[in-house]
Amino acid sequence: MKKIIYSFFVLLLFSFVASVSAISYDPFYLLEVEGTSFLPSSVYAGDVVSVAIDVYNKGSSSSIKDLNGILDLGNQFEAVDIKDNIDLIKAGSTKTFIFKFKVKQDTVAGYYPIYLEMDYIGNEKFVEQSYTVNIPVSTTEKNIDVTVEPRIINPSSQTELRFTLSNISGTAISNVSFSWSEENNLILPLGSNNKRYVNLIEVGQLVELSYTVAADPNIATGIYPIDVTISFLDSNGSNTLTSQVGLIIGGKTDFEMSAEIVSTGQLSISIANIGSNDAEAVIVKIPSQQGMTISGSTLEILGNLNKGDFTIANFDVGSQQASLTGTDQSARPSVGIRIPGLGGATRGTRTTNDLTDSTDDEIKMDALLGISDGQLSVEISYTDTTGERQVVTKTVPLASGQIQQTFAAGSTTRTAGLGLFPLAAAALISAGALAFNRLKKRVTWKELGLRVIGIIVLFIAVIFLLQSDIIAVLLVTVASIVYLWLFLRKK
Repeated sequence: MKKIIYSFFVLLLFSFVASVSAISYDPFYLLEVEGTSFLPSSVYAGDVVSVAIDVYNKGSSSSIKDLNGILDLGNQFEAVDIKDNIDLIKAGSTKTFIFKFKVKQDTVAGYYPIYLEMDYIGNEKFVEQSYTVNIPVSTTEKNIDVTVEPRIINPSSQTELRFTLSNISGTAISNVSFSWSEENNLILPLGSNNKRYVNLIEVGQLVELSYTVAADPNIATGIYPIDVTISFLDSNGSNTLTSQVGLIIGGKTDFEMSAEIVSTGQLSISIANIGSNDAEAVIVKIPSQQGMTISGSTLEILGNLNKGDFTIANFDVGSQQASLTGTDQSARPSVGIRIPGLGGATRGTRTTNDLTDSTDDEIKMDALLGISDGQLSVEISYTDTTGERQVVTKTVPLASGQIQQTFAAGSTTRTAGLGLFPLAAAALISAGALAFNRLKKRVTWKELGLRVIGIIVLFIAVIFLLQSDIIAVLLVTVASIVYLWLFLRKK
């Protein structure tokens, strides 16, 4: 009985080991090609072909790692993109190689083999495999190839559209009739119909047919298919081909700009989209140029600007004093300010010490007056309707007379040359009051002293709070004299 039980357990153990070994076993060659597909589905001479090859890991537990594939094309095809890599294919899974090649123009119809060479890591070993793919090249159905330039048309503007016909057949073709149309008549020829005729096109010859066209002003931007019809005679008789070419409606736009200087010394640039297309992600930048200093950022992000819309970009004109900080004042040369449009005449010579004493508005005006020939360079970058980033540089006139008038309008009540006049006026008024009281002895010195101190404080307030505004100084002077006269006269 014991021998029977012992034999049973040995048989059970042997069966378990055999089943485990069977489960973990994988073949040496793990890869298997499941299928291939082509784009285009029908392959002709001269075509660029994409081939998708599905590879399957037929292993039960082993993964395929670092799979590399390359095509050996032979003599009928030209390489475009013939290498691909797949990092990992787990057991029982399928992945796809994508390759691209071109069929040579002189390739005749038939089946042509290409070879897929593969290497990978499987079962922890380096493995090489190959597979044959047959490429079916069909008898060409294309006798004439059609291309069009330009590919982009702006709405509401006339464009010369050029169709190029190429005879890619093996024989000459004659009595060629060419026509095109857009389904909704949103793109039409101007001044002629849509048909052209060619007597003869030899093998390999190119013929260009041109039209003046325009797109409807209200057309939406996008890609529009153009239907092309070609009738001709060849060695097989009369033939008619129909095809489509695509045109992009949209593209670039244009801008109108003007610039002015507001009273605070701020540069204000008005921008209008005067083109036929919208502009997205518009950015305005003031590039580095002679005589212009921008305080802070030199660019402003405006966002989208649709056709017909306008907006304003503002920039702060920087003070030229910033460049003088930390240097020896006495060693600085004099600075001549050139006024554009006055034949090189200067507005006067000012030393850099004078610049230190100048008001901020005056310094900003001097910086603007130094712009070369009164021309301001402005850079606009935007994304057009085709998704391309465009950069446009515009030159905007900036008249010196306009700058002077604007700054003068902002400073009619302020005079930078008052200097110590307010303090001198306060001192004279106080001295006069003290002298008058000494002669007449109208009030006590304490009473008079308090009022004189009040007047001096008032003048100091005018100096620091109102920045020596000339009108405020005159008003305070007259009011102080009247006040002291009335005060002393009462006593």
